[in-house]
Amino acid sequence: MGPVICAAFAGSVRIGFALLTRAAHLLKASSQGVAWDLDEVAEWWPREACGIWNSMPDVEQQLGSEFLLFGAHPSQGNPWPKSCVYTFRSPHFGAVPGAVLEACSLGTGAGIRAYCDPIKRLWENEDLVKLEAGAPGGIARGMTNLITDKLLSLPVAGISPHMHVFLAFRDHVKASKNDRRYFRKDRSMELEPVLVMPEVRRSYGAFQAAFGGAAEVVGAAA
Repeated sequence: MGPVICAAFAGSVRIGFALLTRAAHLLKASSQGVAWDLDEVAEWWPREACGIWNSMPDVEQQLGSEFLLFGAHPSQGNPWPKSCVYTFRSPHFGAVPGAVLEACSLGTGAGIRAYCDPIKRLWENEDLVKLEAGAPGGIARGMTNLITDKLLSLPVAGISPHMHVFLAFRDHVKASKNDRRYFRKDRSMELEPVLVMPEVRRSYGAFQAAFGGAAEVVGAAA
């Protein structure tokens, strides 16, 4: 969404992509070294989101829309920057701030306790905190591994085991995936893929083209 801001959506795919496109346009950095304060963005983004929501047909609105913006505060917090997380839900998209060290969830997966409860308890694991020492992003890597273990050991219909992982720093965002590869059982050095994310569609037009055209994806939900 910008040099230091990330986003996610759930609900109507059409509305979600429209929100992503609008946010990316508005949050594009005007010059190098400039960063948005999400606390300020949260004050005016609901008006923008409502404008998009009101322009959408009923078949899309019936699916609802949830949107999340997160990033690192450009100046507050020491030694680690203050985390800024806001969720916005249709139809009014009022800004709801996330609490420090609290998991935020969107979509139908937010109601699956088998996944959500372990995530909420992750911060009770002191070993995760130790991973951060001398290696920025260590906590996130530890959390990603623990969550992926849960997804693979307890599959739930409709919930993908694939994850995008975004780490927000004050001056950049690092993106990765939770792909996994293991050595073969015969101990050879060739790596065998176990979890590899399929191609990701980066726009609503690409999504339409991949799944049969505009008529076929009306009412698609994420």
